[in-house]
Amino acid sequence: MKIIKTSDYQSLSKEAFKVIKNTLKENNHAVINTTTGASYDGTFNLLVDAINNNEISISESVFTNLDEYIARRDAKFTVYTYMHKKFYNLIKEHPKYIGLIDPKIFLLVM
Repeated sequence: MKIIKTSDYQSLSKEAFKVIKNTLKENNHAVINTTTGASYDGTFNLLVDAINNNEISISESVFTNLDEYIARRDAKFTVYTYMHKKFYNLIKEHPKYIGLIDPKIFLLVM
């Protein structure tokens, strides 16, 4: 495991972006899993710019999130809403698969 130390949020975002960018360049079928929340906002901004400027391609990759709130999918606080607002609605090229949990499944089980 490689530990990357940074001095501030901007450096952290750049380093996280570099890891994702290098992973995608080494394997265009990569599976990228992210979390949600403000900690990824800077990284998402860099990814959006790189994708929209044709610096990287994600058309053969898979992007997933393994967390979700039990609520209507379009509620303002869900992972689905967050990821679309901060990433998917902003990019001109989408991954071949977007793996977001559908909270209706959890609602039906309970």
